[in-house]
Order: sequence, then C-alpha cells, then structure tokens
Amino acid sequence: MKLYVILSIILTIFFTSCKKEDVLEPSLMDKNFLSVKDNQTDPVDHEIYNIYVQYGVPIFYNDTVIREQRFDASGKRFMYYETLAVNYALTGTTSAGTIAPPPDYYKIPDSKTTLLPLIEFIRDEVIAKLPKGIYVPSILLLDSLKSLSSGTFAVRGLNTVGISKGKDFSSLNAVSKNTLRAAALRSMVSTFINSDTNAAWLSSNFLNVSRAFYTTADLYSSPKSQLELSKVYFANPGLNRPEQIGFLGKYSGEDYGFPRTPTLAQDINMYLEAVFANTTAEFTLKYGTYIPVMLKYNRMKEKLVEIGFIFN
Repeated sequence: MKLYVILSIILTIFFTSCKKEDVLEPSLMDKNFLSVKDNQTDPVDHEIYNIYVQYGVPIFYNDTVIREQRFDASGKRFMYYETLAVNYALTGTTSAGTIAPPPDYYKIPDSKTTLLPLIEFIRDEVIAKLPKGIYVPSILLLDSLKSLSSGTFAVRGLNTVGISKGKDFSSLNAVSKNTLRAAALRSMVSTFINSDTNAAWLSSNFLNVSRAFYTTADLYSSPKSQLELSKVYFANPGLNRPEQIGFLGKYSGEDYGFPRTPTLAQDINMYLEAVFANTTAEFTLKYGTYIPVMLKYNRMKEKLVEIGFIFN
C-alpha cells in the first residue's frame, strides 16, 4: 500500500510537469527606445537612420518616441509612453529658477518636410565635430525653444538635446547658424565638463578665477544663495561690470528686480558657447581688456582641446 501511494505521487508530479506551459513572451522592459529604424522612401527618416548607423546618435522630431499597449502584474491593460524629457536634467529643471516653464517652452515641428537642411547641418557641423567619449543620448528637433537658462537655440534635457529652428533654419544667416552650432555643442558637452571627472579642474582652474573677487560667500547664485552683483561691486571698488570679475553675463532666469550673478552652470555654459562660437582672435577683440574673462576663456578652450575638440 505504501509503495502504491509513493508511485501515485511520482506519477502525479510527472504528468503535471509535462503539462503544456504558456508560451514565454519578452516583456520589452529592457528595449532600447532611443533607436531609429530606416525608411528608405522618406528622405528625412532615411538620413536620420544613416546618422544613427554612422554616429550612434538617434534624432527625433516628436518628443513621444514610443506608444504601446502593455499589461501590469494583474493582467490589466494600460498604454505605455516613452518620452524625451526636454525640461528636466539631473541638475534640475532647464528653465532656470523655480517657476514652471511657459506653455510654449518648446514646440515640436508641425511637419518633418522642412527638417532635412537642419538635420544635415547637425550631422556635419555638430555631431561630426564631437570627440569620442561625449555621450549624446538623443537629439530632439524643435521648431522653437524658450529656455530661461539656455536661450532659443539648444538645451540639454535628461535624455535628449533639444535643437531649435527646424522650421526657420533655411532662412538663418551665417551668424545665426554659427550661434546654433555653438549652442548645440555647448548642450552636448556641458554635462561632461560639469561632471565629477572634471570637478577638481573646474574648481581650481575656472570657477576660482571669479570666486577670488568675493570671498564672503559663494559668488555663484543658487537656490540658497541669490547673490547680487551689487554686493560684489561694493566689496570691490572700481568694478561695475560682470566682465571685470570674469562673467560674460548676468543671471538669466526669474527677474528679481536686481542683477544677480550667474549660476555655476550658466557661467560654464556661457564660456562653452563662447569658445565654440568665436576664434581666439575674435574673442580677444571683444574681451581682451578683461583679464579674468580671457583667463577663463583660454582655460576652457584648453580643456576642450584636451578632450578631443579641434579648433581652426
């Protein structure tokens, strides 16, 4: 009897294990949505694909890159979206300050038919100029951009770099195209320059040039320290311009009714864009009389050359 019970249990387990199981399907949770597919019948999509194959940088003209049906743990159906976060970065919002970005912060293109000239420009003048090691998660083409901290040409988000002027690119003059190129390159390299890898260099060789003029508090504006330029000027008689303490401009963001020193990120971005937009001779012609400015410009340019950028 005991043997019969044991055999019955073994047979039950055997037949249960042989029962046909449901077919396993991939969850797609690890799918790379920052990728593009070819469409040889469409010149815009085909060129975007060629750039992706050659450089590994995906370009999009819609901030929603995926929309698909999924199921949760209970089997309930839901719609999943993967979007490009233009107004968010690891260091905070990209609109500057604490106010919400305006409703028209950025505008995606109404049509992709006008985007090919901008795409070719980005390919030749921006992506092709990047040295190895500069990671660009994606590029989002925009018709317009209104960023308090980054301007109207380009902005760095969490998983994308927004580049504007899609609709108007063909009508831009040479000066505006140069500004666009510089802003795009600035947006792509700013995260690397402001990373832990370069923290020691950044502090001692760049930020401390301006910090030396005011030691009572940190010279750079932050949510905790909204330092006024007037305080710096008062502490340093004879200084009445941002350039005299090594700044290319004032704080760009919320209007507090008085001029503020820029944030650390804004100061870095202003110099990155200045290096990409100007030759040393051109920059010297504009700011040659301001020793702190020239010092920070030259040091930033030397750093960019060190990581692989080539300047004429």
